Amino acid sequence: MTSMLKQISHSNNFITYHEIKSIVNFLHVLVGKISQYKELFSYMLDYSKKLLFAFDFRAEILKLSD
Repeated sequence: MTSMLKQISHSNNFITYHEIKSIVNFLHVLVGKISQYKELFSYMLDYSKKLLFAFDFRAEILKLSD
């Protein structure tokens, strides 16, 4: 009986409150993960810029010492 009700509700494109709630929870978790990765990539980009600057600075010092 329950499976028949689910088939009827899905065949009529009827979405239940629990389905909407689970979709919203999934999207909330997804947005949280994306923001965490955004912070991580921002940190990695800043660190790589600092490394490039350090290597350029070192190269300039080596040029001056030659």
